[in-house]
Amino acid sequence: MQIEQDKNEDDLEPVGTGLSGFLPKETDGEEEIPYEDGGVQNCWYDVRLSKEAVNRCWENIEMYGEKFAEIDENNHLPSDYRKSEFIGDEDNWIFENVLKEYSEKMYYEDWKNHYDVHIAKKYPPPKFKLGNFWVNYQNQTEFNPPHNHSGLYSFVIFMRIPTHWKEQHKLPMAINANNPCVSDFQLLQGSINSPILLSRNFFLCPEDEGRMLFFPAWLSHQVFPFYGTEETRITLSGNIFTEAYVEPRIEGVLAFEQNLNKKKKQIEIIKKTIKK
Repeated sequence: MQIEQDKNEDDLEPVGTGLSGFLPKETDGEEEIPYEDGGVQNCWYDVRLSKEAVNRCWENIEMYGEKFAEIDENNHLPSDYRKSEFIGDEDNWIFENVLKEYSEKMYYEDWKNHYDVHIAKKYPPPKFKLGNFWVNYQNQTEFNPPHNHSGLYSFVIFMRIPTHWKEQHKLPMAINANNPCVSDFQLLQGSINSPILLSRNFFLCPEDEGRMLFFPAWLSHQVFPFYGTEETRITLSGNIFTEAYVEPRIEGVLAFEQNLNKKKKQIEIIKKTIKK
């Protein structure tokens, strides 16, 4: 699947939503075809970020990664990942230029929300906020078991994918499986009409670097392990809240970011004073 990283932010479009999402063709793994699996309900966006947005993400990783504490079991990260770190969103750029659009779009696609806010005017439009933001470093054999997130919406951005799904699905433990999942990202959802757990797999390869999945925070998901490389997979994850609520455990991160921005402004004032 080819990531288009030369688009303007205004050109960001979902590549697939719900049952009509997209998977690579079996022939070359680069083209897109509609994929109908009768599974998870129509409730996610599959988005390709612009080159500028991807660069901003890398800058956040480099700027904040060593400043914030690593996430451990006390911070409720259920994964087998060796390392995950909270990061910040410099100048709130990722939220304002990427996440805000999809938060509003997903919120108002619910007819009740649209009716209550825009027609009946029962409530003012909600103000969304990036409540927490973190980077995951996944090495071979590591995984993230089924879980969901807090907040209203969640997302994952694939920054570095060192393996190709076609090779991973041919490994001995997967090649004869009815549903080979090695190295996949998977959405999970129960059904009121069936005891079967519905699932939707996303096959990943290096061409998916810069791809974002945006979905409701309640939607369960998991990440399968990959094998055969010492390289690290890097992803960004985060949760969107309404402005009235931010998780207490992330308040320290937000306070750090606010203090950093304050110091930057003070430095700029000093520089201008020196020039005079």
